[in-house]
Amino acid sequence: HLLSRRQRQMCIRDSNLFNRIMRHENNPKAKNGIIYILLAWFVGTIGLHNFYAGYYWRGTVQLFLTLVSWLFMFIPLLFVAIWVLLELLFINKSAEGIPFTGNRRVILLLRVLAVVMLGVAFSYSNIVVYDTMTIDV
Repeated sequence: HLLSRRQRQMCIRDSNLFNRIMRHENNPKAKNGIIYILLAWFVGTIGLHNFYAGYYWRGTVQLFLTLVSWLFMFIPLLFVAIWVLLELLFINKSAEGIPFTGNRRVILLLRVLAVVMLGVAFSYSNIVVYDTMTIDV
């Protein structure tokens, strides 16, 4: 044997933990909710999470609006960012109607974390704006 008994047990334990978090289902067409949320958070404005879940029309519209947003003072990009946040929070199934797989607690944690991070970012941006404003009398 190449691996000791202890090493084999650790590999099995680690793979079981991974499987519990990702919660693989028997349906090969089922998409993972954790991957969907991570894609939405990091590359959501280009619609990659929608392409992953099979919402090709939504993904195409998001990509188009993001690419042309510089022509309209980036206002479409703000619209797409809000749209992506709502999808991140409320979409629970693929375009085929198959519910996402993945550990529900991890999915909920990622959604709460996204809202908290967004709240912190907005509160920090307001502090910076108010600190830079000066009133001359």
